[in-house]
This record gives sequence, structure tokens and C-alpha cells, in this order.
Amino acid sequence: GWSNKQHDGYLGHSYIGEWVNFGAGTNNSDLKNNYSNVKIYIKNKLLNTNQLFIGVFVGDYSKFAISTRFNTGTVVGMCSNIVSNSIPPKNIRAFSWIFDDKVSLHDYKKFIQTAKITKSRRDKIFTQNEQDFYLNYFQQSEIDVD
Repeated sequence: GWSNKQHDGYLGHSYIGEWVNFGAGTNNSDLKNNYSNVKIYIKNKLLNTNQLFIGVFVGDYSKFAISTRFNTGTVVGMCSNIVSNSIPPKNIRAFSWIFDDKVSLHDYKKFIQTAKITKSRRDKIFTQNEQDFYLNYFQQSEIDVD
């Protein structure tokens, strides 16, 4: 789905949405050090997957800086942007903007600008229907900010 992972890194046992971009050297863990089942957050509830190998779940239009690192079973909501030298949280809500460990709400207008550029690079159009869909989702987003 037009997601991009060109450079060095590992994304084993992961589930990636559309129009995602991974910076060079982005990696995830897909096996816990104690070999126990991976737990993931779904709607803010921690659930046991009953699986040993699970990487990262990434929502559409999310972007990651160079050398982003994910813990086993991290869930990243759509339209998020992560620029951090440390490992981000395991539960990242949609439209999160994480910069140097500070979590804030992604600026919706900037998201739209970037989404339009992202799709135009592949001769695609970010339609009004898509804008309406993401605006509705954005308006429903509830993220904890510092």
C-alpha cells in the first residue's frame, strides 16, 4: 500500500498500513527477551496475543525518523510522526506527534499538506473524501499530551 522502507533496518512480524514512511535504520523487536507471549494495546486495553513473534502495528500515513526503534508489540495509530532518540511508548494514539519524547497532537493542516505531497510523489491524489475521513477521525482523537 505505497509504504516505504528503503534503507537498513528490521520490521519482522509487523503489520504496516498504507502510505507509511520509515527512516533509515528503523527497527523493531519481534520477540521478548523472556520469550513470553506478546501483549498489545487495543483501545487502551492490554491484550495477550498468545503469540511469541509480533513486531509493530502501524496505521496509515505514519512517519518515522532515522533509527526509530520499537518494542515488541508496539501499536502506532494512523497519521503519527515520531522523531526520538529513545524508544517510543508501546501505545501511540492516532495523530500523535512525538519529538524528543514529548507527545503532542499532530497539526491537522500540516498532516493534510504532507499527505497531499506524499500521494503526489506517486502520481496519486489525496481526495476530498479522504480529507473528510481523516478530519472526522482527527476530531475524535483523544491523546494525552505533555
